[in-house]
Amino acid sequence: MGYWRLLFVDGHRSHVALKFLKWAQQHKILVGVYSDHSIHRLQPLDIGCSAPPAIYYSHLLEQQSRLPEGQTKMTKQNFFKCFYPTWHKAFTDKNVTSSWSKTGLFHFNPALVLLNKLEPRNQREPTPRGPSRGA
Repeated sequence: MGYWRLLFVDGHRSHVALKFLKWAQQHKILVGVYSDHSIHRLQPLDIGCSAPPAIYYSHLLEQQSRLPEGQTKMTKQNFFKCFYPTWHKAFTDKNVTSSWSKTGLFHFNPALVLLNKLEPRNQREPTPRGPSRGA
């Protein structure tokens, strides 16, 4: 593996632990840490790929619950049988490419990343101060 890779992570302590960062460096992985409270806006797979599997998975579970044997307990084996086909439906080249584009990270579009997503805060006017007590 000759090339460096870039991995974006949220600021969770397990993602920025020294042991993990050393491991990443040894494996030529640059770790980019998203700012607090921004990950929901910038994480490409959350933007375009996480919702479809959740929808497909819920649909499959609903179908299974209607079967004559009526699945009532979710095991790891049952979970994988439901999840795997939904993952393939959601993680297509088109969805992944679209996800990166919607976040404005590739092709880089700062206006899409920040300007259209963040609303300006209402600026509070300073409250007038009365005369100081020592005057």
